[in-house]
Amino acid sequence: MLIETPNDNPAPDQPTEVFVALRPPWPVAEDFHARATQLCASAGLMANQRPFFILHVTVLSIGGCLGRLPRKLLDEIDAALSMVRFPAIDVVLDEAGSFETRKDKAPFVLKGEELTDVSALRLAARDALRVKGLKIPARSSYAPHLTLAYARRRAPMIKVEPFSWRACEFHLIESWVGRTKHVELARWTLLDETQPRETQSVRSYAGG
Repeated sequence: MLIETPNDNPAPDQPTEVFVALRPPWPVAEDFHARATQLCASAGLMANQRPFFILHVTVLSIGGCLGRLPRKLLDEIDAALSMVRFPAIDVVLDEAGSFETRKDKAPFVLKGEELTDVSALRLAARDALRVKGLKIPARSSYAPHLTLAYARRRAPMIKVEPFSWRACEFHLIESWVGRTKHVELARWTLLDETQPRETQSVRSYAGG
């Protein structure tokens, strides 16, 4: 459920990107951030670290717009993703290095080999949205990762002490492009398949 404060409403001309994500709890994210500082230093990177409160693994991109997505569309997304039934996911990220890019600064990320459940959740979310008539494209090539920083220098992918947490929910996030600000619009619980599932919806999102 969205925190309803005026500061959480993007301006009508503010570019935003909306995506489904897995987010480590804040204490875990703070630990990740501290460990990332050490990793960047060990790799010799003069990096711009991502603040702990926006660390995440993107599951599925919904799309971009100016301002907030229309209420009707958010309700449709909520109805679709409320149908997803999926168990909690143990996210284990045990590789760190730079993604190749033509941009001046490359993302320094965490990856892992055992993230098939994250990819499966991505397909489940995409299929649920499509069932409700929402055509969300999903690239065939998808590599789950968590971006720690951006740096001009590239670092090779190496094995690291695992960064891990148990994801018991997935989130709908609104990113304010160029502002390093994320607003949580909704969250849904991941549970054992045999257990009942509760959801928190976007129906009371700020901006009416």
